[in-house]
Formats: sequence, structure tokens, C-alpha cells
Amino acid sequence: MATYQTNIKFETNDDETEFSNQVAKQREIDIKNLEYHVVQVNGLFRDVAEIVQNQTPLIENIQQNVNDSLIHVESGMNELNQVQEGDATYCCCLKQRHVICFALITILIFIITVVVILAIKSNN
Repeated sequence: MATYQTNIKFETNDDETEFSNQVAKQREIDIKNLEYHVVQVNGLFRDVAEIVQNQTPLIENIQQNVNDSLIHVESGMNELNQVQEGDATYCCCLKQRHVICFALITILIFIITVVVILAIKSNN
């Protein structure tokens, strides 16, 4: 087996100082980059918070419309039940009223969905 010996001599003070300076400069650059990205993320969170805050009244309005629709549907169902119990001759009309009630509910849900989509697009 051959043994190799290398004689590497460092100028310890100059090389170590230069290396320490380079490491310190790189750390400073990395810290500044990290700080920049943290500021960017903070800005994004602020933008999202503002968007959420602006959407709150619209969501509350939609919720109120849904609650109103539920009340009207329940009232309609009660009337339909009263008609069904009161007179058997209204069976044909009852089926028509169910279809009309279902159609109105479907249209109302569609309108609410369109309003929500338009509101979201207008805020963007």
C-alpha cells in the first residue's frame, strides 16, 4: 500500500478570516431575503383579510335570503298540506303546486348563486 501525505499549509488567520467574512455576508443576504419574503407573505395575509372582510355583508345578505326562502317554502308546504287534508279534489292542483313550488325554489337558488358569483367577481 502506498501512503500519500499532503502538506497543505493554510495561512490560518487570513483564510479563516476571509471564510468567516464570506459566511457572514451570505447569512446577511439570506436573512434579508427571508425578511423580504416574510413581508410579502404578510401583505398577502392582509389582502386576504380585507377580501374576507368585504365579503361578510354579502354573505350575511345571502344567508338572510336563504332564511326568508326557507320560511316561504315552509309556509307553502303548510298550505299544501292543508289543501291535501281538506279536499281530495285538489290532488291534481296539489301536484301542480308542488311542481311550481319546486320550480320557484330552484329559480331562487339559481338567482342567489348568480348574485354570489357576480359579487365575488366584482370584488376581484
